[in-house]
Amino acid sequence: MSPTRFVCALAALILAPLIADGSGVIPRAGRPAESGPPAPPPSMETADPTTLRLEAVEIEPGRTLNLHLERFDILDPDAVFIVAGADGEFETTPPAVALYRGTLPDDPDSLIVVASTPRGTSGIIRTPNQTRALTPTPTGFKTLPFDDTPITTQLCAVNARADNFTPGWPEPDHQANRTTAQGETEGAPCRVASIAIDTDWECTQKFGVGGEGDAQSAAEYAVFLLGAVSEIYRRDLNVRLNVTYLRIWADAADPWDNSDSLYNQFYAYWNTNMLAVPRDAALLLSARLDQVFAGEASIAALCITDDAYAVVTKLSASFPFPVQNQSPSNWDLFISAHELGHVFGSIHTHEYAPPIDSCGSGNCANANLGTIMSYCHLCAGGVNNINLQFHPRVIETILAYLDAAPCDLAIDGNHAADDHAHAAELLPTTIDVLLNDQMISCATVAIDAFDPISANGGTVELVPAGAFGRQRLRYTPPIGAGPTDTFTYSIVDGMPGGAATVTIDITPLRAPDLTGAIEPGVDARYFIVSGVTQIPDYTALSSYASGIVPMLNYPATNAPFATSGRTDFVGARFDAFINAPVSGLYTLYLASDDGSILSIGNATLIDNDGIHTMTERSAVIGLQQGMHRLRIDFFERNGPAGLIVSWAGPGITKQPIPALNWFQSVPCPGDRNLDATVNVDDLNIVLSQWGMAVPPFTGGDDNGDGQVTVNDLNIILSHWANTCP
Repeated sequence: MSPTRFVCALAALILAPLIADGSGVIPRAGRPAESGPPAPPPSMETADPTTLRLEAVEIEPGRTLNLHLERFDILDPDAVFIVAGADGEFETTPPAVALYRGTLPDDPDSLIVVASTPRGTSGIIRTPNQTRALTPTPTGFKTLPFDDTPITTQLCAVNARADNFTPGWPEPDHQANRTTAQGETEGAPCRVASIAIDTDWECTQKFGVGGEGDAQSAAEYAVFLLGAVSEIYRRDLNVRLNVTYLRIWADAADPWDNSDSLYNQFYAYWNTNMLAVPRDAALLLSARLDQVFAGEASIAALCITDDAYAVVTKLSASFPFPVQNQSPSNWDLFISAHELGHVFGSIHTHEYAPPIDSCGSGNCANANLGTIMSYCHLCAGGVNNINLQFHPRVIETILAYLDAAPCDLAIDGNHAADDHAHAAELLPTTIDVLLNDQMISCATVAIDAFDPISANGGTVELVPAGAFGRQRLRYTPPIGAGPTDTFTYSIVDGMPGGAATVTIDITPLRAPDLTGAIEPGVDARYFIVSGVTQIPDYTALSSYASGIVPMLNYPATNAPFATSGRTDFVGARFDAFINAPVSGLYTLYLASDDGSILSIGNATLIDNDGIHTMTERSAVIGLQQGMHRLRIDFFERNGPAGLIVSWAGPGITKQPIPALNWFQSVPCPGDRNLDATVNVDDLNIVLSQWGMAVPPFTGGDDNGDGQVTVNDLNIILSHWANTCP
């Protein structure tokens, strides 16, 4: 028999969408600016990617501190990320979220969790007295309090089965030495619990414009929310949460309807369709407001694949993004930590014997001392009454359950995880090899030893840790290196012995293209397409419109696509050069609804073709400094249409490629070698390829018909000796 399903109903909290409060705070959700994401405030330093330094943060009026945070991660190396919709499911790139943690320099019992995404940097600061939102301003960062509105509805039901659980879950009386007075864990084994996450369309709709939804922002939010929950569990229980699966719904085709409660639907759907997803528990994040229960979970079900389920609803999806003053957005963090707490074996604090508090019974004395498993948000003060920590007795109960759980989540000994990195030929790259090791190690890890010479003769050197940072390894490929190289290293976290292998993909640097005369912008041509399920051959079609666009940053919308004037059955071809500011490795990202293909030079780099919702794919390429010719083909059948071309590279965090890096060719008929003059060199190119089929507008093909013929010769002769602007 499966463990008892514990149905916990928490207060219904209806949260209005958040808007900027006029203080210059960056909006939480909206169409990205044409020029790319906002620049980080001048008070944020990220020179060392293992750390984040925030200067002069206004913790509260009259109190400012400098915060120095360390990077951490909760994404499993083999995690799967899915965007799903009416057209099916598509695997996509991991959310671009960098998580950081730390404490206030004058308060070791505090907790700080910050996320940095292409849309900005925000987070929370929790002290023993309150939790505040950390939000950017045009000049730096400040904190804002959460709402103190009490919640007036409480519903709860327990489906108990005598073989596993009865109300009044017994507390251990032999583990009192495992927690401190503050409830923090001492001596509990280090554990890692794998969490699979599903969502609904209502959650995605919290992001984007006009209810259109932004799957990428929703994924980033989910990772940060679970990252903050993980830090609470790590601090109080010595348990790290490890995300193995994340599915975001890009339209209303999610499987959740009104036929039953979300919990019952989630339970049935995942037991029917998702048992193969690796996990110790599954969590559904929902923004629906129509559920009787704001949160439901199975109790004491961790590691039981067909029963370890938790559902949270009424999400505001505002944490951790910039919030207005007195926003109740602390709800998302509280309810998520609370529901997983049931899966980890705890009942509510007012159900303990004797009760830890009586908020759930209507007695609000000392309600401001509420903890994660309490109902003290029902009292005056609202969610602000909840201290984001587990009560010591709850910690003891959960640890006792974990000791006897049907799986052993403990990390046994010293472990290091293998790494996979990319390097450009001849250029050094710094690898944060300890980032994935810290997730499976119980103490602060350090590099114990490493190969100074790689398998193929590259050099490896230690990059010392800065303040609060981690050691890293700098790898330089040898001359003539093959496509891959490897080296090993070992770590120490109180005991030596954990070793891992680093595999490096070595990418040659692509030489820049000759451009001829150029000017800012992207050349756009539009085509009418119908009855297609993939990109057609645009060289065989005539465009109905053309023009110049500044960049390719078009989130999915039901409005006319880009400057095409059409909403459906539209195709597009975009030709341009991108300017790589320095030589190095770049990751190019192509997100589209429906299909798209990105080519660099004459080679396809990213194939994102087919009918699908907004889906992103990426590829790594080495680029020498200079101009590189890109072609992006796109089509939209019907429904929302969108296309975003982004990059990340040396000194560049992931962002839509800014307008200042896009250029288009200025037409210069007859100039086949792009030296800005029509002369005998261009004539020789045409003659050497006479009668040949070539890619349009390449080689001797001047009129773009893909053939080198007398038509191209006539263009050269008619423009002989002309110079280009």
